[in-house]
Amino acid sequence: VSPPAAYHGASPAAMPSPPPAPQTPREQCPPCPSHFDGLGARSQHELQQLKEYPNLQDDIVADHPAAARCAQKAKELHSENESLALQLVNKQAVFDDALAKCRSAQQELEA
Repeated sequence: VSPPAAYHGASPAAMPSPPPAPQTPREQCPPCPSHFDGLGARSQHELQQLKEYPNLQDDIVADHPAAARCAQKAKELHSENESLALQLVNKQAVFDDALAKCRSAQQELEA
């Protein structure tokens, strides 16, 4: 797509530059908990099983309140991203229509 008529013949320095991209906010990871409630009350056999089967450790971590908050925040962010993506997809048709009209008008002007 060529620049608007006001910029034909203008030097590249005279053309406006696009605005900088906005910074993406970054979520901060919470610190690791110093302890997990209930581990001290487990038997040696249970602790050995936790050591041998890391998947069992995942269950303990998932039950920790800090992990539950992180999981909830991840769900909220996923939902928000999905909503934004749907809005963007829905705007694509409007953009495509506007682009087609601009190209048609440009062709008429050049003819």
